[in-house]
Amino acid sequence: MKLKIAGYPGRVYYGKIDPGKTDTISLDFSDLYESNEVQEMELSASNYAERLLSKRFSAFGAALTDYFDITNDTSKEEMMKLMFQASFNVPRIMGYILHTLFLDKISKGQKITLASIRLASKKYYENTIEKYFDRLNRYALEPFENKLDRHNQNELLRCLINEAKDVRKKIVAGEVGGGYFKDLVGIPPTSHFTVTPELEDVFSSLESNFLVSRYKSMRDKNGNDVIVYAFFLGLCESERMAWGYPQGRPFRHYFQQRCFEFTRAARRFLSQNQTIRCDTCFTCHPMDLKPSLELYKWRCPECNEGTCSIVNLADDFKEEFKKLDQSIMLEPVELEIINVLKDENKKMRAGEIGLLIDATHQLVGRRTSKLRDLGLVDKEADINDGKMKNELTDLCEQTYF
Repeated sequence: MKLKIAGYPGRVYYGKIDPGKTDTISLDFSDLYESNEVQEMELSASNYAERLLSKRFSAFGAALTDYFDITNDTSKEEMMKLMFQASFNVPRIMGYILHTLFLDKISKGQKITLASIRLASKKYYENTIEKYFDRLNRYALEPFENKLDRHNQNELLRCLINEAKDVRKKIVAGEVGGGYFKDLVGIPPTSHFTVTPELEDVFSSLESNFLVSRYKSMRDKNGNDVIVYAFFLGLCESERMAWGYPQGRPFRHYFQQRCFEFTRAARRFLSQNQTIRCDTCFTCHPMDLKPSLELYKWRCPECNEGTCSIVNLADDFKEEFKKLDQSIMLEPVELEIINVLKDENKKMRAGEIGLLIDATHQLVGRRTSKLRDLGLVDKEADINDGKMKNELTDLCEQTYF
């Protein structure tokens, strides 16, 4: 018997199965199409995006040219490359972007253009990812540590964005890179950056929430191993940052320039917002000791009895947390339900909602009943098919949106 199971990296629990006896195939484009040349990797990833969409469209008797404005000025390769860049080939994100494109273009009898894809990716970031994070922190009924972790993710992301904008200013002013950037035309792209592999765990949360994506592994100018990360296209469009890298052979090592090395900025942020603390003597140790403590199974070097762990520091957020209204907080899954109803803007059955939030229709049914009792959701049998459907009430719209 063969079982094929898809899961997020680092989130698969094998139980009693020996991981060494299973074949693990990465579906992440950076691993799946790894190559010495970024252009070759991007070409393979773009071809995958084309195959994915072409097969799906053909299943409904349609072709890409029916919906995408593919002309002499805009080739199919350009269009599919931008679809890859906007979604990093994550099918769910691609679906969100296509849904927005349907509302913006197709429903008006217009075809999808490069500019409309960029706008759709921006809307996805601003209306879905950014607002979802804010809504969870304000209205989710969950432990303080979860809110603090999400708060720190947002703060780290803001730190990286500010660093990227600062690099852009320095490139324009000629303060970095020597003469490397002198032939650069237009706004210098600052969407990619490199960090040491030691910080991979720190970026895993940002990556799993589709804010940054691992792009490539390479060596920097000093011969050290580094990981290239990229901001999502929608985030760059929202922050008015140019995404990508300059074309042409002279710029093939664009992101190897030292100005794109963000390890120091990330570590500076972590040193201000995280520390290692013993659970027995409560001694705090600097983050630099993390490799040594990991080697000795996190035993405290001060008391030699307690176990150390990384804790987040955010005194300012504690004050902000105290001001939150606990009476209107909901369980995270309930927030997801009302978020889906808001995004879809139509009456939906429990099964339809469950498909979008990875939950069973029974769970959604129980939670929507609770939301109905709170006056946040209306549940009524549809007059056409008699099936129970849900929609948001005005009270819910005014409170959470």
